[in-house]
Amino acid sequence: MAENYYGSLSMPKHLIDAEIENQIRVDFNLDPIDYSLSCSLYSSCETFEENGVITFTDAMAQNGCFETLESLLIEKKVPYDRYSSSFYESPPSRSYFRPDATVPEIDLTLDHNEDTYINTCDLEPLLSLSADQIVPALKELLEVHDPKVRPLSAYVPQ
Repeated sequence: MAENYYGSLSMPKHLIDAEIENQIRVDFNLDPIDYSLSCSLYSSCETFEENGVITFTDAMAQNGCFETLESLLIEKKVPYDRYSSSFYESPPSRSYFRPDATVPEIDLTLDHNEDTYINTCDLEPLLSLSADQIVPALKELLEVHDPKVRPLSAYVPQ
């Protein structure tokens, strides 16, 4: 059964077309879309814009995600960041989509402090490596578990 908990999704505002705007209306129950909407007593949603990047939040998002909107953004090659808070046994997570990246979709599980981490089972094999092999292997692990992601602001025209 799906649970409802906090999720946020950010994308470059100038890439929102009519189809994406329509899906935002559906997912966030905003009609018309008010890009300066603050939470009210009657809404679980909030929007804000900073440097050309628009963020939509919903305190009651299904599983902290926006599956239909995210699929549409991937289809249209619109970069986005999504954050989902923890809920009981589900840890917080952060997802990135960058259409021009070598690995376009990145999903990271976060710890209770909302930081990325490396499991000890991923580190154990490094113990059998020689000293000169450990640093490259650690860099490879970091690239998987804490990759450098191009900021959304880099997709906003200056």
